[in-house]
Amino acid sequence: MKDANMDDISKLDRLRQMQFSLTSEMLYQQLNDAIEDFTPERFQKCLAANEFFSETIGGERRYHHLSAKTFMTVNHAVHAQIKRNPYFDPIRYQKTYEALTALQEALESGQRFQYTFQLETTLTVTDDRNVDRDADRNDRRYYVHLPIARGTETVLLEASPTPFDLAEPNAMQRTVYFDALQVVRQFFIRYAFSKESQCKRRSAAFAEPLTPANVQKLAPFLCEKKPHIVFTESICQIVDSFRKDSANPLIIARKCYDYVTQHIQYAFMPDYRLINQLPMFALTHGKGDCGTQALLWISMLRYAGIPATMTSGRMLSPIDDQTGMHDWVAYYIEPYGWIEADPSYGEEALRLGDEKRWHYYFENVDPYRMAANFDIQSAFAYRKIRREDPLDNQSGEIDTNMGGLKPDYTTMTKIVKSEKKIVMD
Repeated sequence: MKDANMDDISKLDRLRQMQFSLTSEMLYQQLNDAIEDFTPERFQKCLAANEFFSETIGGERRYHHLSAKTFMTVNHAVHAQIKRNPYFDPIRYQKTYEALTALQEALESGQRFQYTFQLETTLTVTDDRNVDRDADRNDRRYYVHLPIARGTETVLLEASPTPFDLAEPNAMQRTVYFDALQVVRQFFIRYAFSKESQCKRRSAAFAEPLTPANVQKLAPFLCEKKPHIVFTESICQIVDSFRKDSANPLIIARKCYDYVTQHIQYAFMPDYRLINQLPMFALTHGKGDCGTQALLWISMLRYAGIPATMTSGRMLSPIDDQTGMHDWVAYYIEPYGWIEADPSYGEEALRLGDEKRWHYYFENVDPYRMAANFDIQSAFAYRKIRREDPLDNQSGEIDTNMGGLKPDYTTMTKIVKSEKKIVMD
């Protein structure tokens, strides 16, 4: 009889080999091809400073396959030296940053806007040769969950194939669910949602402890949620040092935000399935992506008695039709309620010396985002499936009733339409 645990270990080993696929020579070649005058001496300094995530694979040091992309993204001094390359587009990066900065300045001046977006998500099966061929040929099925924006303002405009099931507006991880015969190779949704955007400032002078009723109501957002939200000794020591100076929840939340944005530099991460505890990984390496930064801040907030959760879905480009996966944070302060914030964007702003924007993302987010999830590790409303992402669903998931390996597939989410209107008082 096959040992399922051994099979899981072998899958993780294969995943680790794919994630850490670069020798030092291969990584240097990527950087040298992409950046003007990137010398061997400069590369050796990067290695000595542990700039890149690495693992020992087969007795040889191997580097994460997105190391070059991380280096070019966070080292703004090299942007002017970057040649045309597949890893990073500095011109598009600068245009996006400028567009978001202009919006932030308009919002901080007191303007309010109503945004309406239309998005399309497509999941396409590309190869199902690994799926178990012994299954009943008359009942081979695909089970697909495509993420959709939470909230009652979201309208599902189109979905195929039919029939399908749409989760309730406030489902913790909202999806459109399909159960279709294997002959179906593509799954599609188009939907619209609206959101109002304005800049809000909260005063610590009015922040209050949680009411007893909210302590009970918000209990799921105050506790540990293993394996990632854990009150480790390191996290407790950091937060306890903040609580010596003040018991005000908004001040403590700000100190925790400052710690994450000042100490954890953005980096494209290895697959989360390879990491046992994401916040501790961030504290150990001083690096992490948006989800890792968010989970560290959430862990600190919950230990401090401040309800917090990870909200996630897609970041929407303000300059074209592209979208990308993204995680941010919502935390709860009496009497203000839930406050959305983004430590990843805050860390980027601080790294660029943009303190105004750093402050902004402590208690605001831009409207260019679609939130499909309001918690991690939550079950879908409909059929439970084997999932690629252990935390949430930002792109789409597929499973089968045939056992064996899942089919290979691609997903794409793009902006079809966006509108902005000024909101008048």
